[in-house]
Amino acid sequence: MATIKLIDEQCDEVSVISHNKPYKNGQRAKDKKTFSQFKYNNVVFTVDSENPFISAFAEGKIDSIKLTEGTRESVTVDANGEEQTAIVPTLTFDSYISFAQTLNRAEHKSKIARFKHLEATPVSADLLSELTA
Repeated sequence: MATIKLIDEQCDEVSVISHNKPYKNGQRAKDKKTFSQFKYNNVVFTVDSENPFISAFAEGKIDSIKLTEGTRESVTVDANGEEQTAIVPTLTFDSYISFAQTLNRAEHKSKIARFKHLEATPVSADLLSELTA
């Protein structure tokens, strides 16, 4: 499975299909959990409604999105009642980075860079005793 990382304007190519769809099976269905559907390159992926990505996306605060590509079998029935099987692409939501995270990282790197040019020099015993006296 390959990973796709959408960066900057590529994130704008993701569109919302629906919100708060109930899970149909499993523990999440029993717990009445919901999910949202998104689309990228005509492939739908889902994100649990409790994931902070949902609000960050709605507010336009996404700097990058990481998705995993895969495939699945899709069975359809044609007009003659015959089953047709096809392998279709899938996307799985992995993670995202918000603008705030990117900004914090850039500020941190900037602060660290200020001190990289400094060199450590040994302190003589005489100077050390003067400083601590």
